[in-house]
Amino acid sequence: MPDAATYIEKMKFLSTNRNYTLTVGSFTSNRDTQYNHSYVVDGYASSLSNKFIDEIALDGKYKKMKAVIAPTLEMTKVKQFSNYATIRIWADDVEVYNKTINSNGEPESFEIDLTGVMKLKISGEIKQFNSTGKISFGIGDIKFIE
Repeated sequence: MPDAATYIEKMKFLSTNRNYTLTVGSFTSNRDTQYNHSYVVDGYASSLSNKFIDEIALDGKYKKMKAVIAPTLEMTKVKQFSNYATIRIWADDVEVYNKTINSNGEPESFEIDLTGVMKLKISGEIKQFNSTGKISFGIGDIKFIE
């Protein structure tokens, strides 16, 4: 019998600190692939901070997290950026994932060991915006495996 999975929509967000719109839903990647159960960051340049942080309660219930990170299709319609955002993920304050996103980069699957982890923190720093001042990327098909 396969391990039980919980998708991002069912997770409890403990806190947020962001100047961007976070959507938990779906997105189309820069390679025209649709991802569901996604954490999508969408926003515009402003005088506010270019950083965001979200914390998710895990309560030690999960063995691992599986997901794919990718720029959205919208980011390919403008100037190509070599590094427009850096995403970091912490498991109980220990960094377990660090990825710089390129607007023309390939979607990347990743898996994180969550054994005994109480809290997951996702943070990002936006470094470049497209010509309209927009940023958009997603972490897709996020599932937490028990």
